[in-house]
Amino acid sequence: MTVSDELFDMIKLFRSKRYQDLEKKDLYNPANLWCMWIKKDSQTWKNFVVWYLNDSLETLEKSNDNFWSYFTSNKNNIKEFANEWVVEAERNDFYKFCINMIRNQELRSNIHCYA
Repeated sequence: MTVSDELFDMIKLFRSKRYQDLEKKDLYNPANLWCMWIKKDSQTWKNFVVWYLNDSLETLEKSNDNFWSYFTSNKNNIKEFANEWVVEAERNDFYKFCINMIRNQELRSNIHCYA
């Protein structure tokens, strides 16, 4: 198993645990949305793996943080987050995914309110 495969499994495990615990406000965290959206064959993923292998330890040591805390709290704005973590060619797909997830969550919340 490659580092990319192991890292991808970690991201998906993190996503599945977070998704089970998601509250409406958590869905607005771009890192949570990114974990649901990312695919292993994307250029964004390839860039993420390179960052993880080359820069993550130095970045985390400077910020005195752990990986998940750093990644999930880095940016609260979807566009700012995407500028840092999503390659430009894939940003529109990421934005569409985010909009759909947020809309669906809001619809579920509204339906649940009236049920």
